[in-house]
Amino acid sequence: MAQKLFSLVAFLLFTIFVSAQEHFYYYKGEKIALTLNTQRVNVRVAADFDSLTIANLGFKLSNFHEDKLIENTFFGEIDFNNTNYTSSIENLKEIEGIIGIFPHFQKNKDKSIGTSDIFYVKLKNIEDFNILQQTILNKGGKIEMQVPYMPEWYIISVDDLNLGTAMSLSNEFYETGLFEDIDPAFMFNFTPTCSNDPMFGSFGG
Repeated sequence: MAQKLFSLVAFLLFTIFVSAQEHFYYYKGEKIALTLNTQRVNVRVAADFDSLTIANLGFKLSNFHEDKLIENTFFGEIDFNNTNYTSSIENLKEIEGIIGIFPHFQKNKDKSIGTSDIFYVKLKNIEDFNILQQTILNKGGKIEMQVPYMPEWYIISVDDLNLGTAMSLSNEFYETGLFEDIDPAFMFNFTPTCSNDPMFGSFGG
């Protein structure tokens, strides 16, 4: 019962964050505005999740795959098929096994940018790991791993929806000025490896 109540509160907070906040990211020092795509989201689900529950709502689940970064979870993309965004989120939050819901943004008329619960941080120097640790303590998040063969890069996850979305937290990290680069890990062409590629989110405005 307590777990279900926590999930309900978490998803309610997600809806408030996504609906009310200004959507943007930083690129080469500039704030780039984003438009929320109200017909598509990404989801992280538990390993025993029943995908038929999505179809029963009239939604379409695609690109469904096991996530290699966060163990015992799967990741996928949901299209709402022209239903109301807020009510669709409300319906999703009732489904057992959904761990997180992450917004999409409209890049242009035909392309959508997906997000997840991770982003990437590049240290100014390899020795600055303590700065990353202190920022995590101050702002939240979790260090998942150091990117192989790229020692300045770290993958950060947002494991508490009270912190907002991964993109909003990545903006807060950028605004500290303590890091060489911040990559919000946008997904342009959804593939099973895109959420694990440290340079996947890098793109121009």
